[in-house]
Amino acid sequence: MNTIPSFKSSVLTDIESTRLLRSAFPRSLEVYVDNALRVVPLAETRPFVNEHASVDVRGEEFCLLRRVYFDYAYIKDGGWHTHARWQLPSLEQDILACIYSTHHDGTVRAQTINRLIESRHDWALPYLLNLVSDYVIEVTELIDYRVNRINADRLREFAATNRQFISRSADRALSYWDLGHRVRHHSGADQPQYEWLEDYPAYKTLRQLELWPRLLARKSLRKQRRLRARRIARALEK
Repeated sequence: MNTIPSFKSSVLTDIESTRLLRSAFPRSLEVYVDNALRVVPLAETRPFVNEHASVDVRGEEFCLLRRVYFDYAYIKDGGWHTHARWQLPSLEQDILACIYSTHHDGTVRAQTINRLIESRHDWALPYLLNLVSDYVIEVTELIDYRVNRINADRLREFAATNRQFISRSADRALSYWDLGHRVRHHSGADQPQYEWLEDYPAYKTLRQLELWPRLLARKSLRKQRRLRARRIARALEK
């Protein structure tokens, strides 16, 4: 019979970290969160909870994690394995995917995408949406590539009761595009450039899922279309 391996360092020895991580999920999941945390090594830096990212999932409100700094040695081939090859139950794996989707390392965040897309649990949806508007372009590209695997109906149901969260996600995506990916900077010459918002992965994903706020879409695209029209006109004059 498989048992949970014991570690000298566990977040359960840090009461404040445990409290913060519990608060980032519905209260009904507290026991499962504790079970998942038993395989997570203790980090020197405590997790940060985003108090401005409060969501309502089927009547249960909670604030999402903003950043965690735990070791990610247990991520392997999309699973959450320990050195003893012990694997958590599916629900706890989804909890870990949510937690590690806020990891400070973008490579680790990217490894949670498949798990979050396949999750049947609605409380995982806001963590997936957080990744849609991630500042690391490779993360947003991966989600855009897999957008057809996302259950759009469930996301729209979530969005209906969390309009402010959706609006902030779109605003964040727009800011990252405008400041970081609309123009190729000298410091990031190897980064892809998305001059037009319509081509930006986060925008494409939210539009396909019918989650991009209409008013924001009109404002953000109007200027782009005028600029494109002027470029076409100048090209025709030559």
